[in-house]
Amino acid sequence: MNTAGPRRLPHKRGAVVIALAYGAFAFTAGFVMGFIRVALVAPAVGPIGAVALELLVMLPLVWAASGRAIQRVALESVLPLGYVAFATMMSLEFAFATLALKQGAGEFFAGMVTPAGLIGLAGQLSVIAFPLIRREQRRAPLRPVVRSTDDTVV
Repeated sequence: MNTAGPRRLPHKRGAVVIALAYGAFAFTAGFVMGFIRVALVAPAVGPIGAVALELLVMLPLVWAASGRAIQRVALESVLPLGYVAFATMMSLEFAFATLALKQGAGEFFAGMVTPAGLIGLAGQLSVIAFPLIRREQRRAPLRPVVRSTDDTVV
């Protein structure tokens, strides 16, 4: 049994592979949730409510995936990891929209500036933000609060 934890990939190529996998995971989870949102949730609660409900599922999934991803790369690779993952996810989304759904590029980008689209885009930016937040948590883990007998924080 390996108790040392996941193996870190020190070389840049390994970090790129992890970033691509993280971005592909985010796209795949979003694809499944997007199908559920459009087919089942949006007709009942409208597009804005449906995106908000989708984010309640997507954000924890992306949070967990970001944690797995940054465990595998050096701390200095976390910023590029988020950007590469975001670019991967958005490229896959654009490719799906234009190739499978036959949307034009203008239609794809116009959908992103609707209220529901902007909420979704804000959620998609978590692919960049979450690894950075988790990196900072790794750098400076929270210390337990120690109180003295007179209830002051030490």
